[in-house]
Amino acid sequence: MIEEVHLRVHLGAPIIPGEGAAGLRLGHKLADYVDRNGDQFRAEKPKPESCHARNSRVLRSDHVTVYTNGEIITQVSIHSGYRGSVRDRLRLEDAVGRVATELGCVGEDDEDNLVCASMAGMCFEIPASLFVSAGLIPYSRAWLDRIRDGRICEIFVFTARCDCGSDLRNRPDHVHCPGCGRTVFEALDL
Repeated sequence: MIEEVHLRVHLGAPIIPGEGAAGLRLGHKLADYVDRNGDQFRAEKPKPESCHARNSRVLRSDHVTVYTNGEIITQVSIHSGYRGSVRDRLRLEDAVGRVATELGCVGEDDEDNLVCASMAGMCFEIPASLFVSAGLIPYSRAWLDRIRDGRICEIFVFTARCDCGSDLRNRPDHVHCPGCGRTVFEALDL
């Protein structure tokens, strides 16, 4: 049996890196958003290979996915049909090249997510189909052009912490963790 939960979300709410999206705030209790008149979410356990904790759940709707640890919201992803934006400048379906123009340098974090150097606590996805069977050499000019022209299909908001526990939101150089010195950002030449 699939558990259903109804949550109060706002599909036009701002996307705030490291803080929340869809009107949901990271670190808050899921119960704070339960509303029988809210959007319907399907609750599931994460896959065993997932990085999410054993007592976590994933709640999916057509436009928003919520990740919890216990009953605390740890990550929110927004996808198809979401209308909110980052700083009134970045939305779903924008090209990755626009991220670089509007918000600053784009690169990969230490988990190969596409990120903006100045926006810790947010990453974004482009369709994997852009690379499947394309035969492109990673980091080649053709590969980078595919990324630059790729349209954002999902944005994730999460707490910006290194594995060592350091807060990554105010890194002076945007590249290294201030606590352990580990490289957490590598720029892409888009």
